[in-house]
Amino acid sequence: MWIESYQELGRHPKAKRLSRLLGEPLPSAIGRLHLLWWWAVDYAPTGELTQYTWDDLADAVMWEGDPEKLFRAFLDAGFIDEELDGSDTRYWIHDWMDYAGRLIEKKAQNAERKRRSRGRRINTQTSEDTRHADVTRTSRGHAEDVPLTSSDVTRESQGYQTQHNQTQHNQTKTLSGGERACAREEISLELHQLLGKAPSPMQVELMTAYLEPGIGMEIELVKRAIRAAALKNKDLNYATAILKKQHERGIKTVAQAEVDDAAHQAAIASRATERTQRGTNRTRDKPIDPDPRYANFYALFPEEAKP
Repeated sequence: MWIESYQELGRHPKAKRLSRLLGEPLPSAIGRLHLLWWWAVDYAPTGELTQYTWDDLADAVMWEGDPEKLFRAFLDAGFIDEELDGSDTRYWIHDWMDYAGRLIEKKAQNAERKRRSRGRRINTQTSEDTRHADVTRTSRGHAEDVPLTSSDVTRESQGYQTQHNQTQHNQTKTLSGGERACAREEISLELHQLLGKAPSPMQVELMTAYLEPGIGMEIELVKRAIRAAALKNKDLNYATAILKKQHERGIKTVAQAEVDDAAHQAAIASRATERTQRGTNRTRDKPIDPDPRYANFYALFPEEAKP
């Protein structure tokens, strides 16, 4: 994944100020700044840095000096913003949504392209798989392999392709001004419940982006992910991870998410049953060794040593 970098950065007063504050050459300071952005793509996708320590940021940009000096330099140079929220202070990467919004859209396009490619491969393979009784493949986005019958593969490839086609219009539909304002208000209320405070505009914008063309999720699915994070006492990154995985699997509605969750839970239950059955069979087949403390007794009465 790439992030935009403007050629004027090398001559920008803010970059030169950062170089002076860090006490290192301008090219090195620009390198630190890019390391921060690259790190944030994976570990701070909302752009908020409040949850991280000075040491975390120092590790992110490979800084071996004083971590506080590094943080203050980014702050004073204007690459990190400070936001007062009542008695709390929160920190954000400056203008992060100018980059994150484009990144989200780019990731969505890549995920959609990969999903379509997987769908084509499944459709091609299904005609061959139906000649066999069973097939095994990796489940959708889950960690372990799930045994599926050939009919399951057929139903899955057809069902998810149908669901995708039913919601295809969402990828090209652009929210009107009124629709977007209503969506932002609804998402803001959900985020307030999750965070215990009013969300920042950047946080609201990040979640609203999942409704835009290129992703096209329904708002109830986004709200569902936020509620899931709240129920597990997680942060916004947790909700973002849920939505990212759902998009990679072509899920755009709550109905599709519920079907996917049910299939995943059924697969987990099936694997647990199989493990239990294997353990029971091993226990049943394993001979019971006679207690060595009663060797003489068993020698006289060998029938007592039988299980």
